[in-house]
Amino acid sequence: MANIQRGQFSQGCRATSLYDDDALGTINTQATLGGLFGLLGGFQTGDAFAGKMQDPNVRNIESSFDPIYKSKTDIYEFSADWDITDTLRLSGLASYTKFNLYTRQDYNRYTPSVAFNAAPNPVNAIPLPYAQYAAIYAQLFPGGNVADAQNGTSNEFRTSDISSAFTEQSTVELRLQSSFDGPFNFSIGANYLNFDATGDYYVMFNTGTAWYQLNNFLSSLGSGGALPFPCPENNPSCVFVDPNENPNRSGHNYYDAYSPYNLESTAIFGEVYWDITDEFKLTGGLRYTDDQKEIENHQVNLGTPGSGVSPAIPGTPAISKVDFQEFTGRAVAEWRPDFDWSESSLFYASYSRGYKAGGLNSPCSGGGGVICGPANFEPEFINAYEIGTKNTLAGGSVVLNLSAFYYDYKGYQVSKIVNRASTNENIDATVKGLELESSWSPVKGLRFNLNGGYLQSEIKENFSIDTFDRTQGNPNLIVVKSSAASNCVVTVAQAQVAVSTGNPFNLLGLCSGAFQFVDGVAPSDGVLVNLKGNSLPNAPKWTISFGAQYSFDVTEDWEMTVRGDYYYQSSTYARIYNTEADHIRSWDNVNFTLTLANESSGWQVDAYLKNAFNQKAITDTYLTDDSSGLFRNAFYTDPRTYGIGITYNFSADEEVVEAPIETPPPAPAAAKTFIVFFNFDRSDLTAEAQTVIAEAAAAYKAGQSVNLRVQVRGHTDTVGSAAYNLPLSERRAESVKDGLVANGVSADVISTSGAGFSEPLVPTGPGVKEPQNRRATIDLTGAGS
Repeated sequence: MANIQRGQFSQGCRATSLYDDDALGTINTQATLGGLFGLLGGFQTGDAFAGKMQDPNVRNIESSFDPIYKSKTDIYEFSADWDITDTLRLSGLASYTKFNLYTRQDYNRYTPSVAFNAAPNPVNAIPLPYAQYAAIYAQLFPGGNVADAQNGTSNEFRTSDISSAFTEQSTVELRLQSSFDGPFNFSIGANYLNFDATGDYYVMFNTGTAWYQLNNFLSSLGSGGALPFPCPENNPSCVFVDPNENPNRSGHNYYDAYSPYNLESTAIFGEVYWDITDEFKLTGGLRYTDDQKEIENHQVNLGTPGSGVSPAIPGTPAISKVDFQEFTGRAVAEWRPDFDWSESSLFYASYSRGYKAGGLNSPCSGGGGVICGPANFEPEFINAYEIGTKNTLAGGSVVLNLSAFYYDYKGYQVSKIVNRASTNENIDATVKGLELESSWSPVKGLRFNLNGGYLQSEIKENFSIDTFDRTQGNPNLIVVKSSAASNCVVTVAQAQVAVSTGNPFNLLGLCSGAFQFVDGVAPSDGVLVNLKGNSLPNAPKWTISFGAQYSFDVTEDWEMTVRGDYYYQSSTYARIYNTEADHIRSWDNVNFTLTLANESSGWQVDAYLKNAFNQKAITDTYLTDDSSGLFRNAFYTDPRTYGIGITYNFSADEEVVEAPIETPPPAPAAAKTFIVFFNFDRSDLTAEAQTVIAEAAAAYKAGQSVNLRVQVRGHTDTVGSAAYNLPLSERRAESVKDGLVANGVSADVISTSGAGFSEPLVPTGPGVKEPQNRRATIDLTGAGS
């Protein structure tokens, strides 16, 4: 009895440092929902993981079955451009994406050390004489074995979960952009997005199945057999137990969060560009967004009589809807002076107001003692101020960019799992910092890059409940379990009243107020914490990355590139509470790549070594729910990984035939290089890009006496596949060519090509939106000096 009482006072895992030895301990199952079922039915005495520790090598886990991960994404895109006139272009982009996900894994990822009882624990919640109950127990669970279709037959505590999702997304965007010769230009457009998502999150525990099998049997016995056993589907007098290995929402013996969701977003936007002088320009933009969200509310059906998807909790609408309409915009001032020491320099100052829609928290699961959080959360707004400079120096061999920024957030959205629901909170915060981006190519083929950042974030005065420390050290308060295995806070005096009854399961009624309040104090979710002065999660004060590469010709057609990269970030916090349990130490990483490429034939061979020194660094964590025992999921850097990749570009020329000439011309000599940058996934020219192109055209006209030619090469970042990015880079090169022609450069002297993401200015891993890599280079070359 004392053991069970201790379990009802356990919040689950303790809020210790991630780096303490006991952080590798296991949860006390008595503090979990599955463990609670084990205690109620007498299946388990105490903790199923008693005395067990996890493997110090975090890459080793235990599992009662092989985990499953399946994912499929289909993306269809269509784009078109129409030159209405020489100075007006209409662009359209449409896309459709379909995504499927299915994962199944052992919920705790370690196996029990204590088996189920062959005979039930005498201290249980079944209101029968022990001998009678023991006989029923032996009939239903011979040898302590529970027949659970989802987890298999076993005499050990088993919990697993399934995440399944199906989403569809359709987008359409139209944009009209001008390229007038005068000082004013514009870009206007509209877009539409429709996103549908459905799926389930199941948590399946064999103790829950056993508990409902037992209660269904007792109900059948009490009805003299009028109520069949096993419980038939669609019978409102018993809890249907799903007989399928893969659950289908019919059973009420497992936790199933099912809430179909729809987002419909419409926006209209526009920008104007004013070239006050050749060197100074202003940009102003405005956007109106309408976000409409709705979610079907379905009560979590665990333990409710009947079968199938349950309706909303009484008093909750069947469908919840929110609608947000907001204006946002930006203003940018740019100065591009002509310095002798710079190939290209830009100084800018900007202000922008951003917006992120609010939304709907996942429906509350209900249950005795569960305190439901807010149904909605508010939008997030940011007022962003930035000043900076971008420079190309030393004949194009040096790129040096500096920026300083200040972000003022109102309603910053923070998510946490509480009372079996994913809940978003809004807080106010500020972020300020400095960023450096640079690269240097001292000699042909050799390049260094150095990026660094300083960040300081601070939360303003906001209050929140830390579910990892609900009492905040108040000696007059204590955490207890509810009948739904969620935690609540009561006074010590209230707990003493419940303990004095002699029935350890009476403690479960404290959270729902089944026992008297002392001094008028009702059970609560916990003590509010003032977050003022805390840092935002995952906001390292310092980040630095350094890379070096050397490219050289192996043969006339093959080029080899050797590259190494180093990354470091300082310590962070995983949550807004900034406790020792949230602290994540600084970490670093080293990667190497070796690339052998034949551009003319389209072949490329890549060899890579990631996390070369096999660092096991924690990069983030998230805290689970009380009913799961408050364990933390930690994210680690990938282990040392090496491999080889072979790529073939089908669009490369299979054969290059050159006309015979008697005397080869001298090799072209680079005269000047200009860099044009693009917005993400776009090939249309920004106003800044048009300015650079005009400068390149002027330089070409001034140097025609040396028989200049123009080579334009497009590039992309690493988001998306090679098959998608190569045409995008080619479109960017063609856009720049069109701009040069519009500025008086003959199309006959311009050659274009695309490199996709194969030639990054700032090397990154895959899937990184690096602005410096979304570019096209304009090289003016001549027949010698």
